[in-house]
Amino acid sequence: MIAFCPLQLEHGNKMTSPSAIVNRLSLGQTLLIETNRELLMGTLSYINEKHLMLELDNARDVKTNFTYQSPQMLAYQQMKSIKIVADETAEDSSDMTTESDEIKQNVYKEEEIKLPNNKATSKEQRDHSVSSKEPCEGFSIQLSAMDFQLLQTQYDSLVYITQTDQKYHKAVADIRSQTMIGLLIDPLECARHRKTSLIAVATPNSIYLFDILSLGKVFKELRSILESSERPRKAMHYGNRFVDHFKHRHGLELSGIFDTFVAYCLVTDEKTNKSLEQTVQQVFNISNVYFKFDMEQNINTNPYVRPLSAAYRLRIAKLVAFQLKLYDHLLHEHMLRNFYKQCQKFSLTLVHNEDDYDVAQQLHSKSTLGHDHIQPDGNWKDVLASNFEFQSNDDDNNKN
Repeated sequence: MIAFCPLQLEHGNKMTSPSAIVNRLSLGQTLLIETNRELLMGTLSYINEKHLMLELDNARDVKTNFTYQSPQMLAYQQMKSIKIVADETAEDSSDMTTESDEIKQNVYKEEEIKLPNNKATSKEQRDHSVSSKEPCEGFSIQLSAMDFQLLQTQYDSLVYITQTDQKYHKAVADIRSQTMIGLLIDPLECARHRKTSLIAVATPNSIYLFDILSLGKVFKELRSILESSERPRKAMHYGNRFVDHFKHRHGLELSGIFDTFVAYCLVTDEKTNKSLEQTVQQVFNISNVYFKFDMEQNINTNPYVRPLSAAYRLRIAKLVAFQLKLYDHLLHEHMLRNFYKQCQKFSLTLVHNEDDYDVAQQLHSKSTLGHDHIQPDGNWKDVLASNFEFQSNDDDNNKN
């Protein structure tokens, strides 16, 4: 008989921290770990306490009875529940089908036992998730352990800037060399009505936190980047609040905006106000606990209190890193999906032709080979024409 020892995750109303849960585990234990896609049973062979990652040897997906030939590394954020498995009898357990059935029955009878960093899976909550909506079918994705490792590398590279020293100028030079950055203001909710505490910038490899309270103002080097309409462009969420804040607090004209709120509304056909944190949770299947503070630490969440705690800075770093990741996902996986499909189809118009002579004939400048694969979306010509007419009228008015 297989017994399950679920980790006790709550003590009264206080939630156990992720690090405390991971620290309870011991190498050699047999674990049953539930993710969004799998139900893995295996022997715990490695614990990364810093990045909250576990490695299972001889891992088997109980749902499909598939056994992995290599160790499986899991990030804490992927896990919905962890159970310690113990064999209470000496009975022969070689019947894998019987064992699998018993495991499934036990797991799904204990649905209330969940890790604090994951969403509940009740029917009501599934009905309100993005993936359950018809227009958004297949919209949400599951990040891999490698994705979380790369994000952790970004967090580890965080540069906190309080004065215009060498760190400041190196950060500005790096940001100016990018084509796209993630941008965050803290706090942002009230737009012009609250002063700036932090400006956070994410590049593909680094995160910079500019402490505006300590710096005193947005200096010209950073100002010129924010006002540039071409390089770098800025991914942000609720661009109207950013523009309002920068205009009324710092007198600068923010430009080069890619608004992930607008992008999310366009690709999902769902015009519902969602914060950056809520959108990230839905798109990447991440629990809100991922962005929350450890309940066992006494952290001041006032953005204007100095010094800022490392935990507070880390939360801002996570948000701005995911801001850039959200831009990349929405643009390339959804907004440009049809474009990439057409590029792929067009790219294959020569390679499968075994007739060398025919291929040579198709290389002349007037060839239309593959043009049938290039199909513009919708009424783009009308849209382009109306935009051109609008711009032309503005130019004529300016001349007059």
